[in-house]
Amino acid sequence: MYLVVLVLVAMRYITPLALLIFLNFPQGVKTMKVFSNPRPDSPPDGYVGWPLWYHRFTLVHNKRFGWLYIVEIIVLVNPEEDETEYLLSTEANRTHLRDSLQQMEKKDGYVYVDDDR
Repeated sequence: MYLVVLVLVAMRYITPLALLIFLNFPQGVKTMKVFSNPRPDSPPDGYVGWPLWYHRFTLVHNKRFGWLYIVEIIVLVNPEEDETEYLLSTEANRTHLRDSLQQMEKKDGYVYVDDDR
């Protein structure tokens, strides 16, 4: 997950604010340490949800990762921004929009439905 975010930021497909998820990186390292060791034979004292030893660590990591991603979206959403302005805001967006418009003009990829049945 983290590598994908780094690549997308480097390619300027997503904003550098996406790096906010790296606040969860220590939890990811902790989770990987747990995964790299064999499961204990019995639960540690006070451990809840025993047979799912690995599952608990994964849930904690994914929950924190997800919340950081949601915070990023909340910070980035600008209700005042025009949709066209957003679509033209980056080179990647402009290229994608131009390619989509060209595909629409070709009309060879359309599926027509006969509704006279």
